[in-house]
Amino acid sequence: NDFEVEGEMFHCLFCSKKSFQGKARAKQHMQGKKHVDMRRKQKAFAHQDTQSSDDEAKQPPARNVPKEPELQNDFEVEGEMFHCLFCSKKSFQGKARAKQHMQGKKHVDMRRKQKAFAHQDTQSSDDEAKQPPARNVPKEPELQNDFEVEGEMFHCLFCDQKSFKGKARAKQHMKGKGHLDMRKKPNVLLHGSVQNNQTAF
Repeated sequence: NDFEVEGEMFHCLFCSKKSFQGKARAKQHMQGKKHVDMRRKQKAFAHQDTQSSDDEAKQPPARNVPKEPELQNDFEVEGEMFHCLFCSKKSFQGKARAKQHMQGKKHVDMRRKQKAFAHQDTQSSDDEAKQPPARNVPKEPELQNDFEVEGEMFHCLFCDQKSFKGKARAKQHMKGKGHLDMRKKPNVLLHGSVQNNQTAF
Protein backbone atom coordinates (compact mmCIF):
# COMPACT_ATOMS: atom_id res chain seq x y z
CA ASN A 1 0.00 0.00 0.00
CA ASP A 2 3.02 2.32 0.21
CA PHE A 3 4.56 1.95 -3.27
CA GLU A 4 3.83 1.86 -6.98
CA VAL A 5 6.01 -0.58 -8.89
CA GLU A 6 7.49 0.13 -12.32
CA GLY A 7 9.89 -2.61 -13.38
CA GLU A 8 12.46 -2.76 -10.56
CA MET A 9 11.65 0.77 -9.36
CA PHE A 10 9.47 1.35 -6.29
CA HIS A 11 7.88 4.83 -6.15
CA CYS A 12 6.77 5.91 -2.67
CA LEU A 13 3.15 7.16 -2.61
CA PHE A 14 3.70 9.28 0.50
CA CYS A 15 7.18 10.81 0.15
CA SER A 16 7.34 13.12 -2.85
CA LYS A 17 10.07 12.35 -5.43
CA LYS A 18 11.28 9.21 -3.61
CA SER A 19 11.99 6.17 -5.77
CA PHE A 20 14.02 3.07 -4.92
CA GLN A 21 15.56 0.27 -6.94
CA GLY A 22 14.63 -3.14 -5.54
CA LYS A 23 12.42 -4.42 -2.71
CA ALA A 24 15.16 -4.28 -0.08
CA ARG A 25 15.73 -0.52 -0.44
CA ALA A 26 11.99 0.14 -0.60
CA LYS A 27 11.43 -1.83 2.65
CA GLN A 28 14.30 0.03 4.32
CA HIS A 29 12.74 3.38 3.34
CA MET A 30 9.31 2.24 4.52
CA GLN A 31 10.66 1.70 8.06
CA GLY A 32 12.35 5.11 8.23
CA LYS A 33 11.06 7.92 10.46
CA LYS A 34 10.43 10.37 7.57
CA HIS A 35 8.24 7.88 5.71
CA VAL A 36 6.33 6.86 8.84
CA ASP A 37 5.68 10.56 9.69
CA MET A 38 4.50 11.41 6.17
CA ARG A 39 2.26 8.33 6.06
CA ARG A 40 0.69 9.15 9.44
CA LYS A 41 0.08 12.79 8.51
CA GLN A 42 -1.49 12.06 5.14
CA LYS A 43 -3.68 9.26 6.49
CA ALA A 44 -4.83 11.45 9.42
CA PHE A 45 -5.63 14.27 7.03
CA ALA A 46 -7.52 12.00 4.62
CA HIS A 47 -9.58 10.71 7.53
CA GLN A 48 -10.30 14.18 8.91
CA ASP A 49 -11.14 15.59 5.45
CA THR A 50 -13.85 12.99 4.76
CA GLN A 51 -15.30 12.74 8.25
CA SER A 52 -17.74 15.62 7.85
CA SER A 53 -19.49 13.89 4.92
CA ASP A 54 -19.79 10.56 6.73
CA ASP A 55 -22.52 10.44 9.41
CA GLU A 56 -21.04 7.45 11.16
CA ALA A 57 -17.35 8.00 10.51
CA LYS A 58 -14.95 6.57 13.04
CA GLN A 59 -13.10 9.09 15.14
CA PRO A 60 -9.45 9.74 14.14
CA PRO A 61 -6.79 8.83 16.68
CA ALA A 62 -7.03 11.34 19.51
CA ARG A 63 -4.65 14.24 18.99
CA ASN A 64 -4.01 17.35 21.03
CA VAL A 65 -5.90 20.07 19.15
CA PRO A 66 -4.87 23.73 19.62
CA LYS A 67 -7.39 25.93 21.44
CA GLU A 68 -7.25 28.54 18.66
CA PRO A 69 -9.91 27.63 16.02
CA GLU A 70 -7.79 28.92 13.10
CA LEU A 71 -4.96 26.52 14.03
CA GLN A 72 -7.02 23.38 14.71
CA ASN A 73 -6.97 21.94 11.18
CA ASP A 74 -3.26 22.52 10.59
CA PHE A 75 -1.49 21.73 13.85
CA GLU A 76 -1.17 19.26 16.69
CA VAL A 77 -0.11 20.79 19.99
CA GLU A 78 2.22 19.40 22.64
CA GLY A 79 2.88 21.78 25.51
CA GLU A 80 4.01 25.02 23.82
CA MET A 81 5.06 23.23 20.61
CA PHE A 82 2.84 23.32 17.51
CA HIS A 83 3.53 20.44 15.07
CA CYS A 84 2.40 21.10 11.49
CA LEU A 85 0.24 18.28 10.09
CA PHE A 86 1.19 19.07 6.50
CA CYS A 87 4.88 20.04 6.48
CA SER A 88 7.13 17.15 7.51
CA LYS A 89 9.30 17.78 10.59
CA LYS A 90 8.04 21.36 11.08
CA SER A 91 7.38 22.35 14.69
CA PHE A 92 7.02 25.81 16.18
CA GLN A 93 7.19 27.21 19.68
CA GLY A 94 4.18 29.38 20.42
CA LYS A 95 1.03 30.15 18.45
CA ALA A 96 2.49 33.34 16.90
CA ARG A 97 5.18 31.39 15.02
CA ALA A 98 2.65 28.68 14.10
CA LYS A 99 0.31 31.31 12.60
CA GLN A 100 3.22 32.86 10.68
CA HIS A 101 4.15 29.45 9.23
CA MET A 102 0.52 28.72 8.32
CA GLN A 103 0.41 31.81 6.07
CA GLY A 104 3.65 30.94 4.24
CA LYS A 105 3.68 29.81 0.58
CA LYS A 106 5.29 26.41 1.29
CA HIS A 107 2.63 25.50 3.86
CA VAL A 108 -0.20 26.68 1.61
CA ASP A 109 1.20 24.60 -1.28
CA MET A 110 1.63 21.48 0.89
CA ARG A 111 -1.90 21.86 2.28
CA ARG A 112 -3.38 22.22 -1.23
CA LYS A 113 -1.50 19.18 -2.55
CA GLN A 114 -2.35 16.96 0.40
CA LYS A 115 -6.03 17.95 0.18
CA ALA A 116 -5.98 16.83 -3.46
CA PHE A 117 -4.21 13.60 -2.41
CA ALA A 118 -6.77 12.97 0.35
CA HIS A 119 -9.59 13.52 -2.11
CA GLN A 120 -8.31 10.99 -4.65
CA ASP A 121 -7.43 8.53 -1.86
CA THR A 122 -11.05 8.38 -0.64
CA GLN A 123 -12.81 8.84 -3.98
CA SER A 124 -12.45 5.22 -5.10
CA SER A 125 -14.37 3.95 -2.05
CA ASP A 126 -17.30 6.32 -2.60
CA ASP A 127 -19.64 5.37 -5.47
CA GLU A 128 -20.95 8.88 -5.86
CA ALA A 129 -17.93 10.85 -4.73
CA LYS A 130 -18.12 14.57 -5.24
CA GLN A 131 -15.80 16.01 -7.85
CA PRO A 132 -12.76 17.96 -6.53
CA PRO A 133 -13.17 21.74 -6.49
CA ALA A 134 -12.86 23.15 -10.00
CA ARG A 135 -9.29 24.26 -10.58
CA ASN A 136 -8.29 27.40 -12.44
CA VAL A 137 -7.21 26.10 -15.83
CA PRO A 138 -4.78 28.21 -17.91
CA LYS A 139 -6.24 29.72 -21.10
CA GLU A 140 -3.38 28.30 -23.20
CA PRO A 141 -4.40 24.76 -24.39
CA GLU A 142 -0.81 23.45 -24.20
CA LEU A 143 -0.61 24.35 -20.49
CA GLN A 144 -4.03 23.08 -19.37
CA ASN A 145 -2.98 19.50 -18.53
CA ASP A 146 0.12 20.47 -16.54
CA PHE A 147 -0.70 23.62 -14.57
CA GLU A 148 -3.18 25.30 -12.28
CA VAL A 149 -3.25 29.08 -12.57
CA GLU A 150 -3.66 31.63 -9.78
CA GLY A 151 -3.34 35.21 -10.94
CA GLU A 152 0.01 35.33 -12.78
CA MET A 153 1.32 32.22 -11.02
CA PHE A 154 1.34 28.81 -12.74
CA HIS A 155 1.48 25.89 -10.25
CA CYS A 156 2.80 22.64 -11.75
CA LEU A 157 0.52 19.66 -11.05
CA PHE A 158 3.37 17.15 -11.32
CA CYS A 159 6.47 18.73 -9.75
CA ASP A 160 6.26 19.26 -5.98
CA GLN A 161 6.33 22.93 -4.89
CA LYS A 162 7.07 24.29 -8.39
CA SER A 163 5.37 27.56 -9.28
CA PHE A 164 6.22 29.99 -12.07
CA LYS A 165 5.35 33.60 -12.78
CA GLY A 166 4.03 33.98 -16.31
CA LYS A 167 3.24 31.52 -19.07
CA ALA A 168 6.68 31.84 -20.70
CA ARG A 169 8.44 30.39 -17.65
CA ALA A 170 5.72 27.75 -17.26
CA LYS A 171 6.22 26.63 -20.88
CA GLN A 172 9.98 26.52 -20.36
CA HIS A 173 9.54 24.32 -17.25
CA MET A 174 7.11 22.04 -19.08
CA LYS A 175 9.79 21.16 -21.68
CA GLY A 176 12.45 20.36 -19.05
CA LYS A 177 13.71 16.83 -18.35
CA GLY A 178 12.71 16.91 -14.65
CA HIS A 179 9.09 17.75 -15.50
CA LEU A 180 8.89 15.19 -18.30
CA ASP A 181 10.27 12.48 -15.97
CA MET A 182 7.73 13.35 -13.24
CA ARG A 183 4.92 13.30 -15.80
CA LYS A 184 5.81 9.71 -16.83
CA LYS A 185 5.74 8.40 -13.23
CA PRO A 186 2.75 6.29 -12.17
CA ASN A 187 0.40 7.63 -9.53
CA VAL A 188 1.24 11.29 -10.18
CA LEU A 189 -1.32 14.05 -9.73
CA LEU A 190 -3.20 14.93 -12.92
CA HIS A 191 -6.29 17.20 -12.89
CA GLY A 192 -6.63 16.61 -9.12
CA SER A 193 -6.93 12.85 -9.75
CA VAL A 194 -4.34 10.14 -10.09
CA GLN A 195 -2.90 8.11 -12.92
CA ASN A 196 -2.69 4.59 -11.56
CA ASN A 197 -1.98 1.97 -14.17
CA GLN A 198 0.75 0.08 -12.35
CA THR A 199 0.54 -2.75 -9.85
CA ALA A 200 0.72 -1.63 -6.22
CA PHE A 201 3.44 -3.14 -3.99
